[in-house]
Amino acid sequence: MTSSNRSHYEVPYVVAAKTAVPGTGAIVRTGDLITYTIWVTAASSVPLLNVPITDSIPTGTSYVTGSAVPALVSGPNPLVWNLATMQPGVPYSVSFSVIVLGENETGGILNIAYVGNNPVTPTNEIVHFFAPTAIELTSFTARRGITVGGGPIVTVGWVVASEANTLGYRLFRSETNDRGSAALVTGGVIAATGTGGSYAWVDAAAATDRSYSYWLQEIALDGSTVNEYGPASVGPLGVTPIRLYLPSIRR
Repeated sequence: MTSSNRSHYEVPYVVAAKTAVPGTGAIVRTGDLITYTIWVTAASSVPLLNVPITDSIPTGTSYVTGSAVPALVSGPNPLVWNLATMQPGVPYSVSFSVIVLGENETGGILNIAYVGNNPVTPTNEIVHFFAPTAIELTSFTARRGITVGGGPIVTVGWVVASEANTLGYRLFRSETNDRGSAALVTGGVIAATGTGGSYAWVDAAAATDRSYSYWLQEIALDGSTVNEYGPASVGPLGVTPIRLYLPSIRR
């Protein structure tokens, strides 16, 4: 980052800020879109040249391809822009979008950008929080079995220690571990007790010669999907079933 006036040198510095939609402090869930905008103004009396802006994709999110405006110099992680010329006092902006993937070890989605190279000016930090878990799931399993009449079934069971504002549950099934190929197999919402307990659903349509993976969705009182758990899997009949306790969580 340089000043265009070499006869009157100033320390080239900028004022940098960041905004987001939804705004900082907002609750987000898996699949939500976050759009970040970085605002930069030259705090000098002369134009600044070749001002770099650098940002990283926050942990727990995925960059939306092609969302960066203007076009990137390099990226997508880190994202790098270059402002060829900045006129004094004129605000400039760059933006990009991410999709929320799920909870990370930090418990939230944090993002901060950096402007310039000598000196480097950080923006304010943007923070988004994950929706609080409404249930405390202690186990989620799938087991092969035989009915009294000799027919094959898969029993999907889950145990919940506590529930809060939970309407009920839905189950999705796939013949692979790919969540994208899973289809809803419960006709409606399996009602929650309101206090937790043991739940079971019988899949009488499961074929004996196929493997299945199941995902459990937690539905809030307002009808939204709060969390998703799984998969719990079984192999073909006669193969030892795979049981997953406390499976990975998607939000």
